[in-house]
Amino acid sequence: MVILLTLFLSLANAEVILEKIKSDTHPWVEVRKKGSITVYTKDITGSDLFAFKAVGILRGPIESYLALIRRVSEHKRWSPSLIDKYIIEKRSEIEVVTRDVHFLPWPLTNRDLIVHNKLYLDLEEGYLVVGAHSIEHNDFPVKEDFVRAHLSVGAIFLRPKDQFNTEVKLIIHIDPKGSVPHWIINEIQKNWPLKYLTGLEKQVSHYPPKHLGKTVQSMLDQLRGKNYGR
Repeated sequence: MVILLTLFLSLANAEVILEKIKSDTHPWVEVRKKGSITVYTKDITGSDLFAFKAVGILRGPIESYLALIRRVSEHKRWSPSLIDKYIIEKRSEIEVVTRDVHFLPWPLTNRDLIVHNKLYLDLEEGYLVVGAHSIEHNDFPVKEDFVRAHLSVGAIFLRPKDQFNTEVKLIIHIDPKGSVPHWIINEIQKNWPLKYLTGLEKQVSHYPPKHLGKTVQSMLDQLRGKNYGR
């Protein structure tokens, strides 16, 4: 019972933070656009760091995007600055804890994060959502040659546009910690969402639709049953 309550609170806290970002009274401001992808920033009350959102219609069926995103070790092929990502705890077919390692150029120190990742279904807005946020893990304390960054929330929203295209939305708010001024972090991070989604779209061409497992397929079937993406 304690374990189940902990998992519920972990996901609930992430959703609360996500809703706080979405409902913050500051407007989303467009800062980048390339092809179908548009990137926005948003001031967040109580934080010196922007939240970022990117939206677009990407080539490839939703099954391919789900298959690729769920291959944790493959994320370094498209995610900017990511040099390693691996599972340290598998909790279910749709929930894992990972260690993410990011490269920063000298004289900055590389960052790492311990991240709780879970796929869930948002029938209200019509998305399958890969939600992520930082957690503490007793087996993985901070190493001397790393700075432990903090991911308040990261979420990739996916729904089928049609048989060949997928609607994608990305929302993220992260603090790399360390001594880098926040205004520099805000400027550098403006390019991250666009690079992430364009890299994801490029990689997905190598991942044809495949069986997703009973749980994930059932979630996708529920989404399609509500006629989202049609």
